[in-house]
Amino acid sequence: MKPVSCDVNGYRMHYVDSGAGSPVVLIHGSLCDYRYWPLQGKVFSRYHRVLTPSLRHYYPERWDGRGNGFTLEQHAADIAAFIRELDLGPVHLVGHSRGGYLAFQLACEHPELLRSTVLAEPGGDLDGSMQAPDEDEPSQLDPTMISGALKKLREGDVDGGLALFLDTVSGPGTWDRSPEKFRDAARDNAYTLIGQVNDRPRRYTREQAQSIRLPVLLVGGSRSPAPFPQIIRALGSHIPGARTLFIDNATHTMNLEQPDDFNNAVLDYFQDVETGAQHP
Repeated sequence: MKPVSCDVNGYRMHYVDSGAGSPVVLIHGSLCDYRYWPLQGKVFSRYHRVLTPSLRHYYPERWDGRGNGFTLEQHAADIAAFIRELDLGPVHLVGHSRGGYLAFQLACEHPELLRSTVLAEPGGDLDGSMQAPDEDEPSQLDPTMISGALKKLREGDVDGGLALFLDTVSGPGTWDRSPEKFRDAARDNAYTLIGQVNDRPRRYTREQAQSIRLPVLLVGGSRSPAPFPQIIRALGSHIPGARTLFIDNATHTMNLEQPDDFNNAVLDYFQDVETGAQHP
């Protein structure tokens, strides 16, 4: 399906809009765009209106990493404005990775716009109030990996930088195993990593997590590397009424690796929310 666009906070945002029913907004993570969700959009749109936007500076824009506007706060403000601009009313918001952290922020700051929130391996860092004292795994991505990936990009080794980033996030060999269509999309968005490295979003706090009064589903991959399981466990222990599940035989991109399991879990959750079976 071809994307359409609308003006959001002075930026032309492109998105795909399909199906009918209660609205679902799918937010991509690092190196991705509205093309990340075909395996969800096709199925979810049988039951819901599904909207998949590209965040500011992601494809179809060809950003070189220069200039302003690439912050998680700006992206969150854009999605809030997007929901209002299209008069969607409260939506089911699904965010993956960096998009999961964005969804968390909207759940804290704009609960009136959301009906439920699905956090699929949200990225970000935990502050001291969220870290378990006996946790021996890192609660954030290795900063040397990120700087190494960025160095390769600046030297012109785009595939090398992307491979380093994705193999760290989803496990060794992820880049080589990925379909060419996925790798092409990552190449289209490669220089957004510059903006991501320069961004310094707030860390998750216990106070924020405990303030959420929306239905929240946390989804992870059973084979995902740190820090994603640690973040899920921390959020799940502090968000009131949160439900947590891990998809078997999957890593960070569980919605692509095990789409049937992911889709069924999320759709079942939406139904529980809409029938009142799930509430915070």
